[in-house]
Amino acid sequence: MIKMLRHRFDSIPDTRRAASVNFPLTDVLMAAYAMFYFKDASLLAFQNRFEGPNVRSIFGIRDVPSDTQMREILDPISEEPLHEAFADLLRLVISEKDLLKFRAEDGRYYAAIDGTGYFSSERVHCDRCQEKRHKNGSVTYSHHAVAMVLLHPDRTEVLPLGVEPILKQDGNNKNDCERNAVRRLLKRVRLQHPTLPLTVIEDGLASNGPHIRDLKEAKCHFILGAKPGDHQHLFDQAIAAGDRGELHNIEAVSPQLKNGKRETQWASGLALNSSHPDLRVTFLSQHDFDRRETNCGCSPG
Repeated sequence: MIKMLRHRFDSIPDTRRAASVNFPLTDVLMAAYAMFYFKDASLLAFQNRFEGPNVRSIFGIRDVPSDTQMREILDPISEEPLHEAFADLLRLVISEKDLLKFRAEDGRYYAAIDGTGYFSSERVHCDRCQEKRHKNGSVTYSHHAVAMVLLHPDRTEVLPLGVEPILKQDGNNKNDCERNAVRRLLKRVRLQHPTLPLTVIEDGLASNGPHIRDLKEAKCHFILGAKPGDHQHLFDQAIAAGDRGELHNIEAVSPQLKNGKRETQWASGLALNSSHPDLRVTFLSQHDFDRRETNCGCSPG
């Protein structure tokens, strides 16, 4: 994997003047990767680790730049060539036949998508920072991204399929920003892996018409969270389906509960909401009765 990453990093053009280069771009990229590989809390902690011989030999790095130097070297680089490293990783896993360990019983692969923040400050900012203005007049600057990973319920590790930064121009609210970034992520992952059978898992923020159409365009199945407060129209239809005897039901002893039962209900062909009456989904609800906990979701209808 490290050899594969070095090969990918070697293909990224270095626009610096050759006479001023003290740290090869590939070494700087490998150093950044190694720091996250070891989960060091800071670049200083990684530099202390780097003094040992193993890090140099494993990653093939001659020297590590300072924190400021690393930022100055890496900040101008476009992330577009780096996206291909995720495809390289999956191709490596496929060649080793390890991808089969992540295949579900239905023959599909489950991919979770969610947003995350990786920088926040009230002082330090750049032109691409998102801005959150507070009532007291202060501003919080931040960077966020959405990530897609393959997962399996019986495995503790995940396989990253891609990361997409949420850009300042993506929208004026959280929903628009994340939705536009996920749209780009879906298109790129599907371009890199056109035949991979994916079932996407997301939280309730993703249960909206435009995003579900993006998922269908990417030929993905999906399981999306939904709550009555956000999808009252959908839950009303489920209740009506129960009144008509069209709500399917299975009861079973819950393996997590000593004296309780688990009830699973579903109904197909329901409209997602009143704004998208033509967009039909399957409503799925699960209840553990002695704890009164509910997990609900939508899947393709």
